[in-house]
Amino acid sequence: MNEMWRGWAARAVLALFCFAAVGKTARANDSASEFGLGGLVMVKTDAITMQREDLTITPNWVTVRYEFRNDGLAPVTLRVAFPLPEVPVFLPGGQMIGETKVDVFPFNPPNFVAFLAWAGGKAIEPEIEVRAELPDGRSVLDELREIGGWSLVLNPRMFVNRGRDEIDALDIGPRVFRQLEEIGALGPPGETSDGYGWARWKTRITYHWEQTFRPGVTVVEHRYQPMAGFSMFRPDLRSWKDGPVDEAVAERHCIDDAARRDLEGLQTPPGTPAAFEGWMGARTLAYVLTTGANWAGPIETFNLVIDGSVGRHDWTKVRFAVGCADLPLRRVGPTRLEATAQNYVPTRDLRILLVTEAPR
Repeated sequence: MNEMWRGWAARAVLALFCFAAVGKTARANDSASEFGLGGLVMVKTDAITMQREDLTITPNWVTVRYEFRNDGLAPVTLRVAFPLPEVPVFLPGGQMIGETKVDVFPFNPPNFVAFLAWAGGKAIEPEIEVRAELPDGRSVLDELREIGGWSLVLNPRMFVNRGRDEIDALDIGPRVFRQLEEIGALGPPGETSDGYGWARWKTRITYHWEQTFRPGVTVVEHRYQPMAGFSMFRPDLRSWKDGPVDEAVAERHCIDDAARRDLEGLQTPPGTPAAFEGWMGARTLAYVLTTGANWAGPIETFNLVIDGSVGRHDWTKVRFAVGCADLPLRRVGPTRLEATAQNYVPTRDLRILLVTEAPR
């Protein structure tokens, strides 16, 4: 499968799959574990128009429905791809080697966002391209899988070796540490050999398939589970758990005067632990809108719904939603925003702040 994909990628211009990893920021109060995803990309073509896109974002799922239109007389077959950003260090939830959390997910481990797709109402089984490469371009995918399985491939981070036979979620032990060194997969500090070492490989994942667009309209849908960053802040915006809130943070999340007044009215509910009294949770989501515009012309009709009321079992209740986009967002309720645009060409990516109750 990898050889087939590499052959196609060489023919299609790799630049088509440059995918911005929104949210991998150094700001402590904006959570480095936010994982910005987006929609489908395809080979540049003037034969296919995006007639309509309906994007719905909830804590549980990101759901996208496309209407692609082929105005020609003959079918057009293109390879469609959904590329993930580079897998960040410490994904939300964490793919720890000792606990091997990724291996107990209810879906295929490389598909950790539970990506699903349909065309014309029929399920698609996309091929999954997983690449784990060192800075010189050498693939270490097979070696990493042999050493630690998918939980190692998907978890580039700092590794600890305390020289013990018993390992935990952070300590990988001398055997695995040595094996990673032998394949050149560990780097400083101290050029390692014991103690600590950084992963030197980068992991990238792409889902892809061939799609035939017959004359007329083809409906393609996909959905996946979003991965949100997390922090805590006081509703008066004077401080976040990790540091002060300045105007750059408010601007980044489009917190205007109206949103500030709404936030200041939020109260921590009864039963909140004393340590979190007066604090709210902040779940940040990112959606890359500006990549993949390879069809003919703008998106003729674009609809967006952000609905924080659809809960997750691992989240506390969402109390408020704020969004940043280059199209007018209408507030339908405290946790719901909507927008519609005609002949839309995205010029910036979407950022969402979902304000939750504090952990209990």
